[in-house]
Formats: sequence, structure tokens, C-alpha cells
Amino acid sequence: MAMSNTTLAITPTTDAKAGEEISVAISINTDSPSSISAFDLSFGFDPEQLEPVAPLPTAASAGSLTASWGTPVVNAGVGFLTTSQASATPLTNGAGEILILKFRIKDNASGPIAVSLIENNSSIMEGLIQFSANDASIALATSDPSNSAPTGSPTISGTAKQGETLT
Repeated sequence: MAMSNTTLAITPTTDAKAGEEISVAISINTDSPSSISAFDLSFGFDPEQLEPVAPLPTAASAGSLTASWGTPVVNAGVGFLTTSQASATPLTNGAGEILILKFRIKDNASGPIAVSLIENNSSIMEGLIQFSANDASIALATSDPSNSAPTGSPTISGTAKQGETLT
């Protein structure tokens, strides 16, 4: 098995809103980019809060480091999304985005929403390159003004004698 210092990271998303489509970047940091020309990655998510965009082939696209590799193959099921991508040309840079996932946040979503790499179902170079993974979450923006704290000072008007209650 090839020795490599390789990490995959899911970039956290902030200020997302229910009902909107978002992009989640997957990045690599490796000391052996010339050894990497294929990966199969599986991701887990809460299907009550997220869904891959449709039609399915558009639920993932190549990142800046894999743009010349073409469009990833994408499959999905309830709560998971799998991607495969390969090329005759290996990576030329050891750090950057390799994949962009696209989800729609469901209308009833409440955050944060976790997106994780399912490591035992994922591989780089058919398992020849070992890696570690950093998962992330999608933080939802709060846009409901009724959830905010009141501001200003209350005004009370009227007269009462000591010991009486103002009504």
C-alpha cells in the first residue's frame, strides 16, 4: 500500500437557508498528487433535511484540481451520495478542490446539518492511498425576525401612589 499523507476535507457552509440549493466543496491535501488519478467517495447526510439536486448527474461536479477529468459518475440513495471519478492524468497539485456536491436544503430543515464522508465505502486509487477525512456541517441562517431579542427600553406611563399597582 502506498504511503501518503492525504486528507480529504468537506468545507463547512454557513448562512444557508431552507429551500435553497447549496454547493459543498470537497478538498484534498496530499504529499503525493502524482499518485492520484482516481477516487470513489461516499457521503452521508440526513435525508429529512437535504436532498441531492436533480437530475442526479448534476448533484456533483469536478473541482478545480479534477476539472480536466470530466464529470463525476453520481449515484444516490436515501441519505447517501456516491461519486466516482478517474483520469489517465494524475493530480498536478497536492492541495485544492476535487469535487463539488450540490444539495437542496428541504423547507423544514433545521441546522446544523452534518455532511460526512463514509470512509469504509470510499477509496483513493482503489484503496492504494490511505487517507483521513474531516467532516463538516451546514449552518442555517436565522431569518425569522420573531426569533430575535427585543431592543430598546420599555416605556411605562401612568400614576400610582406608593404601594399601589399600576394597571
